[in-house]
Amino acid sequence: MTPFVDDKGEQDNEDVVVLPPELFVNDNTAIRVFDIDSIFGELDQMVAITQDQHLPLMKVWQKEHATTTVSTLRPPYDEIRGWRKEGKLVVPPNLALKRKIMFHIHDAAGPKYPNLPKTLRQTTQLYW
Repeated sequence: MTPFVDDKGEQDNEDVVVLPPELFVNDNTAIRVFDIDSIFGELDQMVAITQDQHLPLMKVWQKEHATTTVSTLRPPYDEIRGWRKEGKLVVPPNLALKRKIMFHIHDAAGPKYPNLPKTLRQTTQLYW
């Protein structure tokens, strides 16, 4: 390796591959950019708020289904407070919230949309 002060840049472009322009994004291309963690963080917050609105039911489910408000994570990890079953947030009976969860899980797959069984499987990994 040549020291920086001795490098004259004479062989800089050896081993360089020039990419054709069609491989780059142009001004007319829409790019889908989002932070999946922030989307699901917001959903988890909505679930926790909806749980508060259904507090009597959450207490019934605690007895009937062994749900809990005890966190399963240890510091330094952070999680949304709320009722959980086996570490998954409990989704109260709110159709709008359920639809929003399904929409985001389905769309999180990107251009290749999952089928219904796969969407349901992904949903049940995160929510109860």
